[in-house]
Amino acid sequence: MKKRTLGLVLIIFPWIALPCSLALYAMISFIISQLLGATNEPSDLILAILYICRILCGLLGIVSILDLIIGTPVGIYFVAKKETRKVS
Repeated sequence: MKKRTLGLVLIIFPWIALPCSLALYAMISFIISQLLGATNEPSDLILAILYICRILCGLLGIVSILDLIIGTPVGIYFVAKKETRKVS
C-alpha cells in the first residue's frame, strides 16, 4: 500500500467509524433494554450476542478516538510527504 493511500485511510477512517460505532452502540443498547423489559424472557444466546456486539462497538469507538489523536497527524504527514522517485 502506498504511503499516500495509508495516510488517507488514517485521516478518513475515524471520521466514519466513530459516528457509526456510537450509533450502533445506542441502537444495541436500546434493543437490549427493550428485550429486558419485555414480558417474555429473551433467550440468553440473543442477549449474549447483543452484549458482545455492544462491547465490539465500544472497542471500535476507542480505536477511532486513538486514530483521531495519533493516526490523523501521521496520515497528514504521509499525504504531505513528497515521494522520491528512483532514477535508474
